[in-house]
Amino acid sequence: MSHSSPLTNQTSTIVYNMNAISQFSTELSALVHCLRQFNRGDDDSYVLQDLLKKDMDWNSFFRLLRRHRVTVQTHKVLQQLPRGHVDSQILSRLKCQSALVVQRNMGMTAYLISLTRQLTDTGIAYLAFKGPVAGYDLYGTPGIRQMRDLDILIDPEALTQAEAVLLKNGFTRIVPDFSLPPRQLSYFIKNGHHFVYAHPVKKCVIELHWRLFGNSVLFPISFSMLWQQKRSIRMGTQDIFTLGREHTFLMLSVHGSKHSWNRLFWLNDIARMMHAGAITDWPGFTSQVKKMGIERMVAESVILAHCILGTPLPEPVACLAAEDPVIPKMVERSLFLISFPEEGIRPFNRAYRYLKWHQTFLVRNINYHLWHAGVNAGPTLTNMKMISLPDPLFPLYYVIRPLIWFNRYFIRRR
Repeated sequence: MSHSSPLTNQTSTIVYNMNAISQFSTELSALVHCLRQFNRGDDDSYVLQDLLKKDMDWNSFFRLLRRHRVTVQTHKVLQQLPRGHVDSQILSRLKCQSALVVQRNMGMTAYLISLTRQLTDTGIAYLAFKGPVAGYDLYGTPGIRQMRDLDILIDPEALTQAEAVLLKNGFTRIVPDFSLPPRQLSYFIKNGHHFVYAHPVKKCVIELHWRLFGNSVLFPISFSMLWQQKRSIRMGTQDIFTLGREHTFLMLSVHGSKHSWNRLFWLNDIARMMHAGAITDWPGFTSQVKKMGIERMVAESVILAHCILGTPLPEPVACLAAEDPVIPKMVERSLFLISFPEEGIRPFNRAYRYLKWHQTFLVRNINYHLWHAGVNAGPTLTNMKMISLPDPLFPLYYVIRPLIWFNRYFIRRR
């Protein structure tokens, strides 16, 4: 494979080539081709078989599986290859890990069904997203898409009621895991987007959201608008409310881009939606996201899915990248970060700089940067827990925060 840029000019259209993953290791390339084969069932198996003939580091491969959370898809593909391509012990290990994922997913699905029923009975409007909902929506079953927690979005006005339902069911709030005075609580709700709860026996974690992202510029759609365009997905004997199809695509794109696509199972969600034809009017859709100011993140998600997982590249999305030189750079940096070991990211090294650059250029809106400046200057939950100040002294956190940062990155590292 050639080490060419993710894009090349061809007449007036930007064409992204499929050799963009040439920088990936053999193990990561094999994982990617497993996903392509799982999603499309095409002749990628020949490429995969050639990769498996190389000197595979299976320990590295399993580390990548843990990072990218695609164990079940990978196992389903590798077990179907002709005998001899994958050692039986490797397949057995994959089978065990896959079974654990399926078991956990089914348990989480049961918890979601129970909790959403109680929210409905209490009169609380909710929208479940990712997790089991994405499993049913994108895979037809909750057993495939790996999950670690449940995500539920509620009307901000119903936060106290929704929390009461969780506490009644034995959940404990773990983020924040301490009581906040009124001003600190108000600050966190204004700048944050969810509380986290855990059940000590069920081993279930729930993120209760009052908005999808802390910085509202990233997703400028109100709960009432999301509720108006909601869908219901049948799970067992119950209908679960979730985001509309286009809103789901937007949420997945923003979430993945916000995290520089550090987990391939996020990108695979985009690929599944692309293969299913989730967006039927791409010119209208791209026009809409430009008005919202989130076109860079949406374009990046579609282009990365095209480069890595072989999905189609709609012409309107290619045009977005042709008009905005930042988008190809976002794609290039995300490709590097996907291939870079997480544990290797250190302050001020190349991966760190790429992460910060990527975060800076997600959107053009000045309010996005003003929000970040305010949050970076203000206290974190860790700061407020470590140094408890009464509300009248809250402004002191703006003095304490830079001192803590300086101590962490310069004094302790000596």
